[in-house]
Amino acid sequence: MPRGERAGFPALNPNSDLHLWRVFKQFREPPADMSPQNSIFTTRSERDRIMECVLHYWPDRVWVTDVVHEWTGHTWRSMRSTYGKLRLTVEGIVESARVAGLGVELNEPHARQRLLVFTRL
Repeated sequence: MPRGERAGFPALNPNSDLHLWRVFKQFREPPADMSPQNSIFTTRSERDRIMECVLHYWPDRVWVTDVVHEWTGHTWRSMRSTYGKLRLTVEGIVESARVAGLGVELNEPHARQRLLVFTRL
């Protein structure tokens, strides 16, 4: 095996012309017009436990509230937790990559997800 080359990974050889690299980004794209009634959904349901998720859309983030209902044998107990997630747009991610010197190789939706592939220019 040539010096610096790893089996199956010639792109990792610093002496080759193939030392290009790619950045992959895949994420769910929530619909832009999700109604409040559709922003509440069950994520898991078992005999003694029901897990639900409530999404609150703000312009720059999504607030996620997880609700767990648990049967204690005599009554249902509910536990809640809320956390924020950044709400990024595809256009914003592509522009940030461009400013960082990356080009877009792939930008495709796939089954309610977005796949972005960037390469160094």
